[in-house]
Amino acid sequence: SQPIQPTQIQTPSQPQQKNRRKFLQYLGYGGIGVVSVGVFAVIRKLLTPSPIPPIPSPTPTVGGFPLETFSFETVKVDPQGNIIQRQTKQGTQFAVDLGNDVFLDMVQIPGGTFMMGSPESEEGRDDDEAQQQVTVDDFYIGKYEVTQEQWQAIMGNNPASFKKGGKYPVEKVSWNDCQEFCEKLSEKTGLTFTLPTEAQWEYACRAGTTTPFYYGETLSTDIANYNGKYVYGESKKGVYRQETTEVGSFPANGFGLHDMHGNVWEWCQDDYEKNYQANNKNFQQDANKVTANAVMLVSASFAPNILLANNSQYKSLRGGSWVSIPNNCRSAIRVNDYRRDDHDYTFGFRVVCVFGRTL
Repeated sequence: SQPIQPTQIQTPSQPQQKNRRKFLQYLGYGGIGVVSVGVFAVIRKLLTPSPIPPIPSPTPTVGGFPLETFSFETVKVDPQGNIIQRQTKQGTQFAVDLGNDVFLDMVQIPGGTFMMGSPESEEGRDDDEAQQQVTVDDFYIGKYEVTQEQWQAIMGNNPASFKKGGKYPVEKVSWNDCQEFCEKLSEKTGLTFTLPTEAQWEYACRAGTTTPFYYGETLSTDIANYNGKYVYGESKKGVYRQETTEVGSFPANGFGLHDMHGNVWEWCQDDYEKNYQANNKNFQQDANKVTANAVMLVSASFAPNILLANNSQYKSLRGGSWVSIPNNCRSAIRVNDYRRDDHDYTFGFRVVCVFGRTL
């Protein structure tokens, strides 16, 4: 047999060794490059300042109470009282915490100029509604009539006749009672609360409208609480509830205010005078323009201003009530035969708060 020949180990050729060396060198250089890029990225990240987060704008406040936006629906009616338009709007308000989960919502009303009173052509017009151009400053007014639970929180009692729930308007309160409520509310909150002047009340009620009612040419019991046995214009008869309704039961006006027509009559700060300008006897005034500013300080005597006096026993009431015929719920209607200490189960009120001006 032939002897087994030893296996020969083949030595790689020189070109193969050079290729491996170049490949290893390439890997080495590439690795260094990858490491360099990674280190550079880390260094750049460390040296690059982090973006500063935007500082949130402070929430606007009124006397420490934050302002907030709210949405509401308002409606328009045709001459027969049928709803023909619904519109969603937004307003601005602040809420005062009265304790025990009771809040008072105050709606921002932008100042402006309007025609106070009614035109001679308006159905049911009284002779104390002569139209005059009036300018009011910005103010805040209650979204609702003051409720029984709000009165209870401030005054510690409930004089209302219709004690059906805390959300019903307080009634059977006199003008003097309302003054005491405003003073105690002002002391509790550090803000200045008063009754609205007639100018403020009508400006807030109209919300830019010139029709007899802020809903349009007429009223229906689907959108307000009044004596529906009677009609206005071309409207139809409706229900007569014979009592107050919970505040906010009906659509708001263009400013987001509820129950400006009907439910309870609302006291105003003014003395009643047949002529609006009679409350400005001691001040010069333009024949065509009256400026109504309603700033009063609780700690001082009432500031004299146009459409505001505090001399007469007879005070103004506005807006109509649950017992009123629709004519007496018009935006321009004025009641003049009640004294400041009179009580009635149709009398209520809402409050205003004024900022940005002193007298």
